[in-house]
Amino acid sequence: MGFYDIHFTHGNAEFGKDFIAKRDEGGETLQYSFQSKAGDIKQRGWRDEIQGQMLESVISPRTHPNFDAELHHQTVLVLTGRLTGNAPQSVRDFADTLTAIGKRPMIKWDRQDLIAAFMNYGLDGVHRSTAQGLANYGQFYTLYGRAVSGLITEREIERHSHSWVEGLDDVDKRILIASIEAETIASKCVENDRHYEAFKAYLGLHRALLYALYAEADSSRAQKLTELHPGIFKSIHRLSDTYLNGVREMWTKRKYNLLSVIDGPGLIVTYPIHCAHILEISGLKYFLDEEKERKDTIGFLEKFFSKEPGAAHIVSDRYAVSLVAAVLALRHAGRIGAARQLLNDAAVWLCDRYEKGSGLAAFEATVEAEVATLLGYPFEFIDVRKHPSSFLATAICDLAAYVGDARLYEGIVNDINAAGIIPQYWQPCDSIGQFLLHGDDIIQYPTRINYSGEFMPFEEYQFAEHIKRETRSFRLAGKIGATSYLALSLFLRDRYFPTLWSSIGT
Repeated sequence: MGFYDIHFTHGNAEFGKDFIAKRDEGGETLQYSFQSKAGDIKQRGWRDEIQGQMLESVISPRTHPNFDAELHHQTVLVLTGRLTGNAPQSVRDFADTLTAIGKRPMIKWDRQDLIAAFMNYGLDGVHRSTAQGLANYGQFYTLYGRAVSGLITEREIERHSHSWVEGLDDVDKRILIASIEAETIASKCVENDRHYEAFKAYLGLHRALLYALYAEADSSRAQKLTELHPGIFKSIHRLSDTYLNGVREMWTKRKYNLLSVIDGPGLIVTYPIHCAHILEISGLKYFLDEEKERKDTIGFLEKFFSKEPGAAHIVSDRYAVSLVAAVLALRHAGRIGAARQLLNDAAVWLCDRYEKGSGLAAFEATVEAEVATLLGYPFEFIDVRKHPSSFLATAICDLAAYVGDARLYEGIVNDINAAGIIPQYWQPCDSIGQFLLHGDDIIQYPTRINYSGEFMPFEEYQFAEHIKRETRSFRLAGKIGATSYLALSLFLRDRYFPTLWSSIGT
C-alpha cells in the first residue's frame, strides 16, 4: 500500500498507537499511526475506551524513536467489525473536533475496507497475476480449511510449500506469500494443538528464504533477505519450546509413559512417529537455545529416549533425519554414552526389521506403504516386498563414525552388511538444488555404499565412498550458520549435510 518505516508499537507505552508508518502523498511525507480494535464497536465502547486513545495518539508525539513529530500526522482507527448504534455519529463529531483544532481528521478503516485491502494487496492481489498463481491460491485455501478443521498433515504442508520456492519470479512477492501462508497455517495448527504441523510450516518458510537468498545476485537485496532469517528462526524456536513444554509436562505427569499421553488409532505406528518428532525438535531446539537453556533441553532428550523404547524404533527412511538431529545434539553436549546407546538401539531395530520382517519403507513411500512394510509381513493377503535399500542405514553408519567410537562403528557396519541392507544416500551440491526435493543436481547413489570395515576419524572423510565425494562447504552456511542446514534437512528429510555437522551450533 506504499507504507514504509513500519513499526509495531503496541504496549504499555504506545500512546494510542499500535503501529506507526510513513507514506508519501501529494508531494509530502505523512506520519501515520494506527489503533486497531477487534469486532463491532458500540457508542459506549467508543466513548469509554477508544476515544481517549485516539485523542492521545494525536496530541502525544511519544511512542517510538521513528515517529517523526515534525511531519503532518494522520491517525487511523482500524476495526475488524463495524461501528454500530450511535457510534458513527460520535466518531464524526470527534473528527470534526480534530479539524477544529488544526489536526487532520481521523480516518476509519472497518471490515469492508480491510476486505478490499486484502483483495487488492493481500494474497489475492499477489497471486492473481498468473493462472498458476490462482491455482496456488486455491490450494492454499484448501490447506487452510484442513488446518482450521484440525485435519492437516505435514506432508500436505510439504507439498504446498513447493509454490513458495518456485511460484513467482518476483522474489519479494514470493517471500510475502510464503510468510503470510506459513503464519496463517501455523496459527490455526496451534489453535488445534497440532504444534508439529505448525513447526513444519515454519520450516517450509525457512526453506523458501534460503532458496531466495541463494538465488539472489544483488548484494543489497540479499542483505535484506538475510535480515529476515533471525525472525524465522525465532518463530521456529518459539514453536519448538511450546511443543516440548507441552509434551514434557504431560509426559512427566504420566510417569514417563508417552503411550498414555497420545491418543488416536494405530498407536503401534503413531507412537514411534511421535517419538521421532520429539527427537528432532529437541535436537534442533538444543542448537537454537541460549547456552544456559541447552542443559535443560539435552537433559530432557537424554531422559526421554532412555524411558521410551519407541525413540529408537524409526518407522521408515523418512524419519532418519530425526535420529540425526538428536545424535548431533547429544554429541555436541558431550553426552557420548547416550549418543552411543541411541545409535546402537536404532541399529538393532533396523537389522531386526530386515532379518525378521520386510524391512522399512523407503523415503518416498506413502503413509499406507510405511504401515504395510512395518506390520504387513506376517499376512499373506498383504502384498509387501522387502525394500533392500536404506537411507536410515546410511545415517546410522555416518553418525556412528561421527560419535567417534571405533567399536560401535565397526559393529554397526558389520551388522548392517550381515543383514543384507544396502545403505542409500542422496548427495546435494552447493547449488540451488540443495533446497529442492527433486533437484536436478542431487546425486543418488544407486548401488551399495561401501563403508570401511575399520574405523577412521570422521573428520578425514575417508570412511565411505559418499563421504569422500561430499561437498566440503556450503556458501549460505558461512553466511547464516550451519544450524540452518539442520533445519533444512528436517524439512526436506532426504539429506543431512554431514560436512557441516561440526559447525552446527557454533
